[in-house]
Amino acid sequence: MTRFIQPGANSAALNRVLGGNPTEIYGLLQGNGTGLCYQPGRDLVGRSGVVNTHSFAGSTLDVSDSSFLSGVGLRFSGSSTAAVRNDGTIQALGGDVFLFAHSGRKHRFADGR
Repeated sequence: MTRFIQPGANSAALNRVLGGNPTEIYGLLQGNGTGLCYQPGRDLVGRSGVVNTHSFAGSTLDVSDSSFLSGVGLRFSGSSTAAVRNDGTIQALGGDVFLFAHSGRKHRFADGR
């Protein structure tokens, strides 16, 4: 289990994974604020993975430090063509969930969409 205790729901943490391995969440990722995860290789929430945060964004596209620190108008960019895949559970406990990738692959949502 990884837990981010932030000052409040309006707080955000940006996690950049720059190694060659994909980000794979198979346990519990919990936080009381917004979690942003960037990995150019691939983001994956596995079948046993659970993300419980106020808001969550997973992306294979990057966000600049200045865009993130401004707190408004996040701009994602980059050349990665890797996908973001969710086989587990992502819950926004009061906010939103966003998955960003530059991939033509279609994804199935938990509600069947």
